[in-house]
Amino acid sequence: MAGLIEDIQHNCLYRNEGLDTILRKVKVASRVLGVAEIANWVESELSGSFNNLPPYRRVRGEVRLSYGDLGHKPLDAPPNIMNELEIADIYYSAGTIEGMVGNGSSVAFNIPRSKSYKYILSINPRPASMFVSVPNANLKEILNTLLNTILDWTLAMSENGVTGCDLSFTNEEKETAKIIMKNYVTNNINATNFSGNVGGDIKSRDVSLTLENSQNVIKAMHDLKKDLQQSGHEDGCVGDIIDAVIVEAEKREPNKIKVRSLLGDLRSAIVAATGSLTASGTIEVIDLLMKAM
Repeated sequence: MAGLIEDIQHNCLYRNEGLDTILRKVKVASRVLGVAEIANWVESELSGSFNNLPPYRRVRGEVRLSYGDLGHKPLDAPPNIMNELEIADIYYSAGTIEGMVGNGSSVAFNIPRSKSYKYILSINPRPASMFVSVPNANLKEILNTLLNTILDWTLAMSENGVTGCDLSFTNEEKETAKIIMKNYVTNNINATNFSGNVGGDIKSRDVSLTLENSQNVIKAMHDLKKDLQQSGHEDGCVGDIIDAVIVEAEKREPNKIKVRSLLGDLRSAIVAATGSLTASGTIEVIDLLMKAM
């Protein structure tokens, strides 16, 4: 019988279960292993309750003015005001977010009156309220970050012999998991932000790739595309994701979170296409790129 860690990995790759179910499995595994950092992070994601909201749950959208029955229109304001209002803090549970992205092309989030009232007073005609229209693609980045984080953690466990049997783990596996976790949190906490205590406002210095990293990503994607073409594994989905990574990495200020999310999607797509976690060394290349961010 497959262990719980392998079961979680399979569900992350093939998505045959909802994200909330996957998170509950991670909750069980982390509790049994005694890994409090993961267990607490999962609890927050399941409930949508955070002491400090992780950066990946702060997403951009279009600020719009609501006039009730008369409809709504975009806000036209100076950049400093737009930057303050266009960030939506997403406090919904992971399962609720997953349900949101299945309907329409965007989701509206009201801007708190405490944040918008001073601007509402200066607009003529005065709107009833303001809201941020967030594209579904931006919300999906939250879900992708969660899946990539879960996959990274389970891979760190399985690579070190922590796999479990059904819902149980040996005492040796529990001790190994705690040792691994000390290094894992130290090396990955800034990217995954399990506790929600690292970072705050979204700033370019926090989420932008360095020029050197961008160039490494671009070169690796071109090389990867060439290798996959030669091996016959570059189907439409894989090729499209590689192109999306290149487009983002070539921007003047590439978004590190978005690139990392796309690399996670690429990893899953290659595994699905080849049926192997070591597909011609491509997975190792992607993992190295993700760890460098």
